[in-house]
This record gives sequence, C-alpha cells and structure tokens, in this order.
Amino acid sequence: NLDAERLIRENRWQAEIVSGSSRTYNSHGYSFQVSLGGPAIHLGPAALNTYLTDGSYTKVRPSEVRPGDIVMFGETGGPHGWHTGVVTDRPGWCVSKWGDGPLVRHQVSEGPYGEVIGHYRNTVLAMKRLAPPQKLRISW
Repeated sequence: NLDAERLIRENRWQAEIVSGSSRTYNSHGYSFQVSLGGPAIHLGPAALNTYLTDGSYTKVRPSEVRPGDIVMFGETGGPHGWHTGVVTDRPGWCVSKWGDGPLVRHQVSEGPYGEVIGHYRNTVLAMKRLAPPQKLRISW
C-alpha cells in the first residue's frame, strides 16, 4: 500500500488527494470505468489489453491530448507495471488511483509510477462528440 501523503510530502510533488483510500478499484478501474460513471472495479492486465486492442481506445500523440484522455505510465521491468490516469483540463495534470490508496490529482511528470508511455482516447465518446446533433421528430 502506497503512503500517498508521505510520498507527496517527501518528494515535494505538486499533487493533492481527491478522495480517500479504497480497495474497491485500481488505477485502470478508475480510468476506464469510474471516471466515465461506471462501477468501481479492479481491471487487470487482460482487461486493459482488451480496451487497448479492441478499438475502444486509440493512441493519440502527446500534442493532441485533451481532457478525458487516458495517460499511461510505466517502467520497463519496473516494480509497478502499467498505471493509468485521466487527463484533466489543467495542462500537464491527471487524476489517478494510487494502488489501494487514494485518488490523486497530480502532474503527469510527478508520481510513483514511472514515465508516461502513451495517451489514449475513447473512440466511442470521441465519435459521439463528432456526431452532428440529431433532429427529434415527433408525429401525432
């Protein structure tokens, strides 16, 4: 279990705890479910791989990142494996779930999960944003 408050203080990271600790969900559960109004669940590597390969999400360039996109962190051979968060409207910031600990708003360059290794956009939501408004026609 990560001691988020201690890590933030000792590393002098610009970060704030958004909500308390929970073992109900992990970073992937937050990023791919909770942040979109879904259930608080743990998502493992297989589920993460499915989201990233079934067309639900597409990789985006760093210059194209916008609020709501997923930021993925990792260290090749590192102790934490992949970690995900959700990009906020504040440039360079995200919200992510730190282990069994709290939900934390932090700079993407600061945190216990390594370097940014990619950004992903939900293709279903992106298509809904791009779709023209539908006219509602009611017949009597």
